[in-house]
Amino acid sequence: MDDAFRMVAARMPRTRRLTPFAARATALLVVIGALVIAFGIFVTSAQHTADARRAQLAAAQRAQAEADAQAAEQIHAADITLLWRTNPHMDCRARGLECARLIAQTGVVT
Repeated sequence: MDDAFRMVAARMPRTRRLTPFAARATALLVVIGALVIAFGIFVTSAQHTADARRAQLAAAQRAQAEADAQAAEQIHAADITLLWRTNPHMDCRARGLECARLIAQTGVVT
């Protein structure tokens, strides 16, 4: 029986099994693929975050430009404009006196 088995076994097709090299190469390809996918997800999320931040900054800049334009219109429409170089809480009395002097000179209040 032993000789018969050897004769038949030599002609039987062998089942395909991965060699150790093929198994390692396949595992390496799977790991590299997972890393590439993870990096792609990271880059995409960073892009979305950057786009949202850029849109937020653009909206803030537009709002500031509109506020500046409105302030410029109000300054041109005013009879007296008094600009502050320091925090207004530090020299209120001096600025108030200067403003009163300007109002008295221009005759805005009768």
